[in-house]
Amino acid sequence: VNSLDFLVPLTATLTPETFARFRLSTDAGLSFDGLASDGEVEDYAVAIFSPDYFFDFGTSTSPVELGYLRLTGDDAYSAGVGYGWLAGNVNEADRGGASALLRDFAHTRGATFAVDVPDGDYNVTITLGDAGNIRDFMQVKIEGVEVDVVTTASGEFHPATYFTSVSDGQLTIEFDDLGGVNPMVMVNAIVVESGATPPVDTTGPSVVSAIPSDTSVNPIDRF
Repeated sequence: VNSLDFLVPLTATLTPETFARFRLSTDAGLSFDGLASDGEVEDYAVAIFSPDYFFDFGTSTSPVELGYLRLTGDDAYSAGVGYGWLAGNVNEADRGGASALLRDFAHTRGATFAVDVPDGDYNVTITLGDAGNIRDFMQVKIEGVEVDVVTTASGEFHPATYFTSVSDGQLTIEFDDLGGVNPMVMVNAIVVESGATPPVDTTGPSVVSAIPSDTSVNPIDRF
């Protein structure tokens, strides 16, 4: 079985059914139509869905978790790739260990990671921590809004999922160390999943008790 990877433009319409055309020929530079000296044309039904991303942060040689993309501190954002570090100084390290996802990380005092995505609702799961040291006061902002300040003990990892909405075609995640014992944010992994449902607001007002307790057979015109 042969596999073929190709980029889908971010401007492509999301649809459960469309068609992709492949032209096989010894001629170079062919368009999707027109004449060629030899070869064949094949059309395949495909579906285009919102992308989900699984990023494993670490070094260029450390193991990568199955199904994840390797990201290092050198992976700067580019429009062609559609994700990467947008700003800040980022390095990486590998502590070793059994878990490909948790043994390594990207570390920074302050940096912004960006992912180009279609507008919509997303769940963003971020794992922070360090197998070798305490990490404290690690601030996380998503789309410019603070969603967490994380502290982990040595060998402790903090995975948390946050809901966010994107309206400008790019999801941004900002990391900033707010001080403390170790002035670094340690990023193990980021997962971006589309089709999220807004969380139910459980912080609104609710009736917890009513005194006196009684019944009424008459209309109530005010409360």
